[in-house]
Amino acid sequence: MTMPRFSVRLRPATLPADLVTDPISIPRFLRGEREAVLLVHGFTGSPHDMVYLGERLNNRGWTVSIPRLPGHGTSGGDLLNSGRRDWLRRVIDAYLDLKSEYARVNVCGLSMGGVLALILASHFSVDRLALAAPALDVHNRLMWLSPIVGPLIPRLPKEPDQKNDNKPELQHLTREYWSFQWNRPAAELYRLMRYARRRLRHVATPTLTMVSERDELVPMSVTDRIRRSIGADETRFEVLRESNHVLTNHSERDRVADLVLEWFADR
Repeated sequence: MTMPRFSVRLRPATLPADLVTDPISIPRFLRGEREAVLLVHGFTGSPHDMVYLGERLNNRGWTVSIPRLPGHGTSGGDLLNSGRRDWLRRVIDAYLDLKSEYARVNVCGLSMGGVLALILASHFSVDRLALAAPALDVHNRLMWLSPIVGPLIPRLPKEPDQKNDNKPELQHLTREYWSFQWNRPAAELYRLMRYARRRLRHVATPTLTMVSERDELVPMSVTDRIRRSIGADETRFEVLRESNHVLTNHSERDRVADLVLEWFADR
Protein backbone atom coordinates (compact mmCIF):
# COMPACT_ATOMS: atom_id res chain seq x y z
CA MET A 1 0.00 0.00 0.00
CA THR A 2 1.52 3.30 -1.13
CA MET A 3 0.54 6.38 0.83
CA PRO A 4 1.85 9.96 0.83
CA ARG A 5 4.54 10.90 3.33
CA PHE A 6 3.20 11.67 6.81
CA SER A 7 4.34 14.55 8.99
CA VAL A 8 2.43 13.97 12.23
CA ARG A 9 4.38 12.04 14.85
CA LEU A 10 3.25 10.83 18.26
CA ARG A 11 4.64 12.93 21.12
CA PRO A 12 3.56 11.17 24.35
CA ALA A 13 5.30 13.75 26.52
CA THR A 14 2.75 16.36 25.42
CA LEU A 15 -0.18 14.31 26.75
CA PRO A 16 -1.27 14.44 30.41
CA ALA A 17 -0.61 11.31 32.45
CA ASP A 18 -4.25 11.16 33.55
CA LEU A 19 -5.65 11.15 29.98
CA VAL A 20 -8.60 8.74 29.63
CA THR A 21 -11.22 7.88 27.04
CA ASP A 22 -14.55 9.62 27.58
CA PRO A 23 -17.14 7.00 28.63
CA ILE A 24 -19.42 7.72 25.66
CA SER A 25 -16.49 7.11 23.30
CA ILE A 26 -15.48 3.63 24.47
CA PRO A 27 -15.10 1.19 21.52
CA ARG A 28 -17.86 -1.38 21.19
CA PHE A 29 -17.76 -5.04 20.22
CA LEU A 30 -21.14 -6.74 19.96
CA ARG A 31 -20.94 -10.50 19.45
CA GLY A 32 -23.46 -12.00 17.04
CA GLU A 33 -24.17 -15.31 15.35
CA ARG A 34 -23.48 -14.51 11.70
CA GLU A 35 -21.03 -12.52 9.58
CA ALA A 36 -19.33 -9.36 10.84
CA VAL A 37 -19.72 -5.62 10.33
CA LEU A 38 -17.09 -2.94 10.93
CA LEU A 39 -18.47 0.54 11.70
CA VAL A 40 -16.14 3.54 11.40
CA HIS A 41 -16.95 6.94 12.92
CA GLY A 42 -15.95 10.33 11.53
CA PHE A 43 -13.55 13.22 12.11
CA THR A 44 -13.78 14.55 15.72
CA GLY A 45 -16.59 12.04 16.34
CA SER A 46 -16.39 8.83 18.32
CA PRO A 47 -17.99 5.35 18.50
CA HIS A 48 -21.11 6.89 20.05
CA ASP A 49 -22.19 8.04 16.58
CA MET A 50 -22.33 4.43 15.37
CA VAL A 51 -23.83 2.70 18.44
CA TYR A 52 -27.48 2.89 17.33
CA LEU A 53 -26.68 1.39 13.94
CA GLY A 54 -24.47 -1.21 15.60
CA GLU A 55 -27.22 -2.28 17.97
CA ARG A 56 -29.71 -2.57 15.12
CA LEU A 57 -27.28 -4.77 13.19
CA ASN A 58 -26.45 -6.85 16.25
CA ASN A 59 -30.14 -7.41 16.96
CA ARG A 60 -30.34 -9.01 13.53
CA GLY A 61 -27.46 -11.35 14.31
CA TRP A 62 -24.35 -9.59 13.01
CA THR A 63 -21.18 -9.32 15.04
CA VAL A 64 -20.34 -5.60 15.18
CA SER A 65 -17.03 -3.88 15.83
CA ILE A 66 -16.96 -0.11 16.46
CA PRO A 67 -13.34 0.96 17.03
CA ARG A 68 -12.28 4.35 18.37
CA LEU A 69 -9.94 6.16 16.00
CA PRO A 70 -6.71 7.42 17.64
CA GLY A 71 -6.92 10.94 19.01
CA HIS A 72 -10.71 10.81 19.18
CA GLY A 73 -12.89 10.62 22.29
CA THR A 74 -10.05 11.61 24.63
CA SER A 75 -8.80 15.21 24.30
CA GLY A 76 -8.02 17.86 21.74
CA GLY A 77 -4.33 17.54 22.54
CA ASP A 78 -4.54 13.86 21.74
CA LEU A 79 -6.13 14.67 18.37
CA LEU A 80 -3.17 16.90 17.55
CA ASN A 81 -0.93 13.91 18.27
CA SER A 82 -2.70 11.70 15.72
CA GLY A 83 -2.86 11.62 11.94
CA ARG A 84 -4.13 9.78 8.91
CA ARG A 85 -1.66 6.93 9.21
CA ASP A 86 -2.94 6.21 12.74
CA TRP A 87 -6.59 6.41 11.68
CA LEU A 88 -6.17 4.16 8.65
CA ARG A 89 -4.05 1.65 10.56
CA ARG A 90 -6.74 1.35 13.24
CA VAL A 91 -9.38 0.59 10.62
CA ILE A 92 -7.17 -1.95 8.87
CA ASP A 93 -6.38 -3.69 12.16
CA ALA A 94 -10.07 -3.86 13.11
CA TYR A 95 -10.90 -5.34 9.71
CA LEU A 96 -8.08 -7.91 9.91
CA ASP A 97 -9.20 -8.97 13.39
CA LEU A 98 -12.74 -9.59 12.14
CA LYS A 99 -11.53 -11.31 8.99
CA SER A 100 -9.53 -13.81 11.03
CA GLU A 101 -12.79 -15.07 12.54
CA TYR A 102 -15.48 -14.37 9.93
CA ALA A 103 -15.57 -15.30 6.25
CA ARG A 104 -17.61 -12.20 5.40
CA VAL A 105 -16.92 -8.70 6.70
CA ASN A 106 -19.08 -5.73 5.69
CA VAL A 107 -18.03 -2.14 6.39
CA CYS A 108 -19.96 1.09 7.01
CA GLY A 109 -18.22 4.44 7.42
CA LEU A 110 -19.52 7.89 8.36
CA SER A 111 -17.88 11.02 6.89
CA MET A 112 -14.11 10.52 7.31
CA GLY A 113 -15.02 6.96 8.27
CA GLY A 114 -16.47 6.60 4.77
CA VAL A 115 -13.18 7.82 3.30
CA LEU A 116 -11.28 5.28 5.39
CA ALA A 117 -13.76 2.56 4.41
CA LEU A 118 -13.20 3.28 0.72
CA ILE A 119 -9.44 3.10 1.12
CA LEU A 120 -9.81 -0.17 3.03
CA ALA A 121 -12.06 -1.64 0.31
CA SER A 122 -9.58 -0.57 -2.38
CA HIS A 123 -6.90 -2.76 -0.79
CA PHE A 124 -8.83 -5.63 0.85
CA SER A 125 -11.76 -7.90 -0.05
CA VAL A 126 -14.56 -6.15 1.81
CA ASP A 127 -17.84 -7.97 1.09
CA ARG A 128 -20.28 -5.04 1.05
CA LEU A 129 -19.76 -1.36 1.72
CA ALA A 130 -22.08 1.37 3.04
CA LEU A 131 -21.08 5.04 3.04
CA ALA A 132 -22.87 7.69 5.12
CA ALA A 133 -22.01 11.21 3.95
CA PRO A 134 -18.52 10.12 2.77
CA ALA A 135 -16.21 13.13 2.94
CA LEU A 136 -14.59 12.75 -0.47
CA ASP A 137 -15.75 16.34 -1.05
CA VAL A 138 -16.71 19.06 1.43
CA HIS A 139 -18.60 22.34 1.24
CA ASN A 140 -15.60 24.23 2.64
CA ARG A 141 -13.76 25.51 -0.43
CA LEU A 142 -10.74 26.45 1.68
CA MET A 143 -10.04 22.87 2.74
CA TRP A 144 -7.11 22.73 0.33
CA LEU A 145 -5.36 25.41 2.42
CA SER A 146 -5.27 23.23 5.54
CA PRO A 147 -1.84 21.69 4.77
CA ILE A 148 -0.46 25.25 4.57
CA VAL A 149 -2.28 26.75 7.55
CA GLY A 150 -2.19 23.65 9.78
CA PRO A 151 1.53 23.68 10.68
CA LEU A 152 1.31 27.39 11.56
CA ILE A 153 -2.05 27.45 13.36
CA PRO A 154 -2.93 23.90 14.51
CA ARG A 155 -6.33 24.93 15.86
CA LEU A 156 -8.54 27.97 16.40
CA PRO A 157 -11.35 28.49 18.94
CA LYS A 158 -14.87 28.60 17.52
CA GLU A 159 -18.43 28.65 18.81
CA PRO A 160 -19.70 25.06 19.11
CA ASP A 161 -23.08 23.97 17.81
CA GLN A 162 -25.69 24.82 20.45
CA LYS A 163 -27.66 21.61 19.81
CA ASN A 164 -25.44 19.72 22.28
CA ASP A 165 -25.98 22.14 25.18
CA ASN A 166 -28.76 20.02 26.69
CA LYS A 167 -26.86 16.73 26.41
CA PRO A 168 -24.61 16.30 29.46
CA GLU A 169 -23.01 13.16 28.04
CA LEU A 170 -21.63 15.22 25.12
CA GLN A 171 -20.17 18.10 27.13
CA HIS A 172 -16.65 16.67 27.21
CA LEU A 173 -16.59 16.15 23.44
CA THR A 174 -18.04 19.62 22.91
CA ARG A 175 -15.37 21.20 25.08
CA GLU A 176 -12.43 19.21 23.72
CA TYR A 177 -13.33 18.86 20.02
CA TRP A 178 -16.31 20.83 18.78
CA SER A 179 -15.17 24.16 20.26
CA PHE A 180 -12.25 24.37 17.82
CA GLN A 181 -11.46 24.55 14.15
CA TRP A 182 -8.86 21.83 13.64
CA ASN A 183 -6.49 23.06 10.95
CA ARG A 184 -3.64 20.58 11.37
CA PRO A 185 -5.86 17.49 11.73
CA ALA A 186 -7.96 18.80 8.81
CA ALA A 187 -4.81 18.71 6.70
CA GLU A 188 -4.50 15.02 7.54
CA LEU A 189 -8.12 14.48 6.52
CA TYR A 190 -7.59 16.43 3.29
CA ARG A 191 -4.70 14.16 2.28
CA LEU A 192 -6.81 11.11 3.08
CA MET A 193 -9.59 12.52 0.87
CA ARG A 194 -7.21 12.97 -2.05
CA TYR A 195 -5.82 9.48 -1.66
CA ALA A 196 -9.30 7.95 -1.47
CA ARG A 197 -10.33 9.74 -4.67
CA ARG A 198 -7.38 8.17 -6.47
CA ARG A 199 -8.26 4.75 -5.08
CA LEU A 200 -11.95 4.80 -6.08
CA ARG A 201 -11.34 2.93 -9.32
CA HIS A 202 -9.87 0.06 -7.28
CA VAL A 203 -13.04 -0.37 -5.20
CA ALA A 204 -14.91 -3.37 -6.61
CA THR A 205 -17.06 -3.86 -3.50
CA PRO A 206 -20.85 -3.40 -3.94
CA THR A 207 -21.40 0.07 -2.46
CA LEU A 208 -24.37 1.89 -0.94
CA THR A 209 -23.96 5.68 -0.61
CA MET A 210 -26.28 7.77 1.58
CA VAL A 211 -26.31 11.57 1.54
CA SER A 212 -28.60 14.25 2.95
CA GLU A 213 -30.05 17.45 1.50
CA ARG A 214 -29.37 19.19 4.83
CA ASP A 215 -25.79 18.03 5.30
CA GLU A 216 -23.81 21.10 6.28
CA LEU A 217 -20.41 19.54 5.56
CA VAL A 218 -20.56 17.08 2.64
CA PRO A 219 -22.34 18.10 -0.62
CA MET A 220 -24.73 15.73 -2.32
CA SER A 221 -22.56 16.04 -5.43
CA VAL A 222 -20.18 13.55 -3.80
CA THR A 223 -22.46 10.91 -5.35
CA ASP A 224 -21.44 12.16 -8.82
CA ARG A 225 -17.79 11.58 -8.00
CA ILE A 226 -18.53 8.06 -6.78
CA ARG A 227 -20.70 7.22 -9.81
CA ARG A 228 -18.04 8.51 -12.15
CA SER A 229 -14.99 6.88 -10.57
CA ILE A 230 -15.81 3.82 -8.47
CA GLY A 231 -14.81 0.43 -9.85
CA ALA A 232 -17.81 -1.41 -8.40
CA ASP A 233 -20.44 -2.78 -10.80
CA GLU A 234 -23.14 -2.75 -8.12
CA THR A 235 -23.97 0.61 -6.54
CA ARG A 236 -26.95 2.26 -4.89
CA PHE A 237 -27.55 5.90 -3.95
CA GLU A 238 -30.05 7.17 -1.38
CA VAL A 239 -30.92 10.79 -0.52
CA LEU A 240 -32.23 11.70 2.94
CA ARG A 241 -34.30 14.84 3.51
CA GLU A 242 -33.94 15.84 7.16
CA SER A 243 -30.62 14.56 8.54
CA ASN A 244 -27.63 16.69 9.40
CA HIS A 245 -24.11 15.46 8.63
CA VAL A 246 -24.17 12.69 11.22
CA LEU A 247 -26.64 10.52 9.31
CA THR A 248 -26.20 7.50 11.56
CA ASN A 249 -27.20 9.35 14.73
CA HIS A 250 -29.73 12.00 13.75
CA SER A 251 -33.44 12.31 12.96
CA GLU A 252 -33.44 9.69 10.17
CA ARG A 253 -31.21 7.16 11.87
CA ASP A 254 -33.91 4.50 11.61
CA ARG A 255 -34.04 4.98 7.85
CA VAL A 256 -30.24 4.78 7.67
CA ALA A 257 -30.23 1.59 9.73
CA ASP A 258 -32.96 0.07 7.53
CA LEU A 259 -30.97 0.86 4.39
CA VAL A 260 -27.76 -0.61 5.78
CA LEU A 261 -29.52 -3.73 7.06
CA GLU A 262 -31.13 -4.28 3.68
CA TRP A 263 -27.89 -3.67 1.80
CA PHE A 264 -25.80 -6.00 3.92
CA ALA A 265 -28.43 -8.74 3.78
CA ASP A 266 -28.85 -8.49 -0.03
CA ARG A 267 -26.42 -10.87 -1.70
